[in-house]
Amino acid sequence: MVFLLNGLGYPRLRGSKAACSVAVLVAALSACASEPRQVRVDMFEMPDQPVRATSTAEWAELERVMAPYVAQARASYPDVRARFLAGLPSDQELLVVARLRDSANRVEQVFVSVDMIQHGSVTGHIAGEVQTVTGYANGDWYILPEAEIVDWVIIHSVHSGGSEEGNVVGKFLDEYQKAKGATRQ
Repeated sequence: MVFLLNGLGYPRLRGSKAACSVAVLVAALSACASEPRQVRVDMFEMPDQPVRATSTAEWAELERVMAPYVAQARASYPDVRARFLAGLPSDQELLVVARLRDSANRVEQVFVSVDMIQHGSVTGHIAGEVQTVTGYANGDWYILPEAEIVDWVIIHSVHSGGSEEGNVVGKFLDEYQKAKGATRQ
């Protein structure tokens, strides 16, 4: 899923929050391998159908229609978080959807393969090609606050059926895109 939008940016942290965030980041990165990794694409298939919004008005419409599905995904996330922390089977992988932003204020939603959940943050690797925003690449480390998760999906390996759980926003966007395509014809 790809979204472009002008005028968005992350808030800056100041004081003890900034120091705490930096300390958590350093601890998280030092606890894990320092090299980027690729998601095990041989075990998992994730067909992605990008959705583009090239104007502020298009983005606002997408946010509006996605909002109930984002709320549904966030409401179901605590159970998924507990399952991840208890340990998922080796043929399953948790991914969350994050919104990347670059210096040109472009926005892109990407999957992040979760390595760790700790102190209200998700640490993982970008799982897929980044198409719109600059400064990010497949396999790069990424940390986001749990409150900013847009969606989640647990994917099961192709060896065990290749099914998925969750992906509420993604499934909605697939149907939304089909409906918009049908109205244009």
